Amino acid sequence: MMAIIAITFAVVDCGTPSTISNGDVTYSTTTYGADATYTCDDGYNMTNPAEAVRSCGQYGYWSGSLPLCLCKSEYEVLRSYVICVALCYSKITYPE
Repeated sequence: MMAIIAITFAVVDCGTPSTISNGDVTYSTTTYGADATYTCDDGYNMTNPAEAVRSCGQYGYWSGSLPLCLCKSEYEVLRSYVICVALCYSKITYPE
């Protein structure tokens, strides 16, 4: 007697990627391996460009976190603050 083995595969679908304020998301499909690319509207900057592309993973979730688009003036203030804090903390000495 010959055994018959049936193998079924489920398509992994991450669903529609979330939208962001002051930006847009483009994608061609929502299944495993697909990419969703985020861009900011004119006059806005992405706080972390490394988050611009999210990929649909093997467990059905989009990778990374949603990017944030800030008005250029808000972005510059935030960027200046981060640089200032980084410089200030780099100059602090701690007693031994």
